Amino acid sequence: MSIAAKDFCETLLNNGYDYFSGVPCSFFKGVINYSQSTERMKYVIAANEGAALGLAAGAYLAGKKPAVMIQNSGLGNMVNPLTSLNAIYRIPALLLISGRAYGVDDEPQHEIMGRAMPALLRTIEIPFADCAAELDAFRAQLETVSAQAWRERRPYALLVRQGCIGHFSLAKSSESPYPLSRIEAIRVAVESADANTVFVSTTGMSSRELFAVRDHPGQLYLMGSMGHAMAVACGIATERPDLKVVVLDGDGSAIMHLGTLSTIGYYRPANLLHVILDNEAYETTGNQDTTSKTTDFAGVARACSIASARSCAGEAEYRAALTGAFAEPGPHLIHLKINRKPAERLPRLTTKYTAAQIAEYFSESIKKK
Repeated sequence: MSIAAKDFCETLLNNGYDYFSGVPCSFFKGVINYSQSTERMKYVIAANEGAALGLAAGAYLAGKKPAVMIQNSGLGNMVNPLTSLNAIYRIPALLLISGRAYGVDDEPQHEIMGRAMPALLRTIEIPFADCAAELDAFRAQLETVSAQAWRERRPYALLVRQGCIGHFSLAKSSESPYPLSRIEAIRVAVESADANTVFVSTTGMSSRELFAVRDHPGQLYLMGSMGHAMAVACGIATERPDLKVVVLDGDGSAIMHLGTLSTIGYYRPANLLHVILDNEAYETTGNQDTTSKTTDFAGVARACSIASARSCAGEAEYRAALTGAFAEPGPHLIHLKINRKPAERLPRLTTKYTAAQIAEYFSESIKKK
């Protein structure tokens, strides 16, 4: 049983919700798509889940009634503002939290939060309930939940299981001015590297495509921990200056914790190359737009004292940028615009490895270098 995305959204709107923010999850793909089809529903793209709650708090103070949609693996990013902003300032919000690994099998990066989510919400004193999956029941539930949240002036969470909300399709053009796909860009990076180079790939398609291009123990495939690939790579680079460390990042991941560029610029690991593969989308969760279209990653990197930063779009200039970065002391950043063409028949990492095995093999591999 599921609620049509349009009906789900209209129920929220009819209950006075007029400001929506979040970080995409595939469970909310229909909701986000519907928000883009109507002027009645304002959805604001947030850098991370904590920022989404901050945006909603500001909107509430400005007279709006906000709802925040997040994937439950990002709930940890909200703990600080939930306890030090909403709780002490008594700011309400409706939290729509996807139930990844919530009573069902899922990818390993969701398992712990899926089990811990109810206990975590109780610990930080956030009331919650499972979201109703039938329209009339959802309408009644939302009225009750909203009344409680705004009466008590605190957030209330609805835990949304997979399939609770139906699909809503938008006609989007697949055309792109950028010639390279992500898997092609990853292949070029692997071909350009020498035997003394290790790779760290961000969660989602970047790790799966690196795994498909070349499976090697000197490649750390991250599952989950979105936004932290550059920090992990920086930690490796500063402690192993004899290695070349390449982080394959995405635009959504890089935006999520962009402040790490300041850390990299401060400590200046000369052996670190940060490649941001920017298709202007959260592809894994349904190709929702990121805010990268208006973000100058190379400019931010230069402002953070990264030794060299370059933006490019074609293969020739990308290869030239890689050659230069491998030849000169860094840290370096290459921002490559790519298209949204998906790779076909991608294997999942879990068909061969557990997350613990990936870490163990990578660590053992670099100890031998």
